[in-house]
Amino acid sequence: DIDLNLNKIINSIDKIANKHDVFFLGYGINPKNNIEELPLLNKKRYEIMNQYLPNRYSGKLAKYMMRKTAGIQINLDFESEQDAFYKLKFYNLISPLMLALTCNSPFENETLYSKKSLRANIWQNVDEDRCMFFYKKIFSGLFASKKTISKFINEILKVPMIFIERENKIIPINGKINFSQFIKKGYENYQAQYSDYILHQSLCFPDVRLKNYIEIRNHDSAKPKIALALCAFYKGLSKENSKKLLSKFSYLKLKDIDKHNKNSLNYGLNYTICNKKVSKILKDLFEISKNNLNSFDKIYLNPLLEMIEKEKTNADLIIENKINTTKELIDFIENN
Repeated sequence: DIDLNLNKIINSIDKIANKHDVFFLGYGINPKNNIEELPLLNKKRYEIMNQYLPNRYSGKLAKYMMRKTAGIQINLDFESEQDAFYKLKFYNLISPLMLALTCNSPFENETLYSKKSLRANIWQNVDEDRCMFFYKKIFSGLFASKKTISKFINEILKVPMIFIERENKIIPINGKINFSQFIKKGYENYQAQYSDYILHQSLCFPDVRLKNYIEIRNHDSAKPKIALALCAFYKGLSKENSKKLLSKFSYLKLKDIDKHNKNSLNYGLNYTICNKKVSKILKDLFEISKNNLNSFDKIYLNPLLEMIEKEKTNADLIIENKINTTKELIDFIENN
């Protein structure tokens, strides 16, 4: 169903794009333009974020995030709070592995880099409080209790606020208070509303985010076949008992996520965790997923299975082909 709907959308967009000599690139970052050449999306919220995030102590690449990055996001349901607890923990544990597999942005500003995901590198330098809070505060008790939803919300309440909206007007807050303080004391003449929390939550950007569903959002953008392969992979994996998965992959530790993320964006599939090759761990994960899919859905896994087998990501192929210009990159991606 996703395949059919995605193709309808792509075909509709391509009809318009072809008339204007536009080509859409399945890639993790704008490969050509400097940020000075790229306008923000025409929304007031981006103007506020553009003023606030780059001035954070950990926000040196925030302007790049808002203008240059593109990713694939997967949303998964959970059945209960306990199910959310196990899934949220497990998908955080494997998030660096999935980043490693989907690295697809080593080329930017007409320059080829050794980093295999410049997109991920940018996101790690946006705002530690709202991007990395999940990892940095792992020992705050977030996973020490099965009160997962309230624990997650409590972490979000501690994040500094950027702005609120009233009657289609934006009121900047620029980190002066966090949401917990807003609830207790208000801000200027404004009192906290539920809609403020929904907005505030949307401005927190961990790689795996809990809403009324679980968002997994740390894959470089790629061709539609990769997006569909990810859908199939997570569909199959979500059918497995998450508690059993945590036990089977118990050597993956929450405290190591930050380190593994850095390894993934630098080395792709070419590093080890507890003396296990990343490609071997991914093979085990994909085998579990594959066993839970019907014969039709299994086919969608093939593009990612091929990468795992060859131990080469899209980024590896771009680097090996010594891409030197954006035109070469477009030709390469279009033909591979």
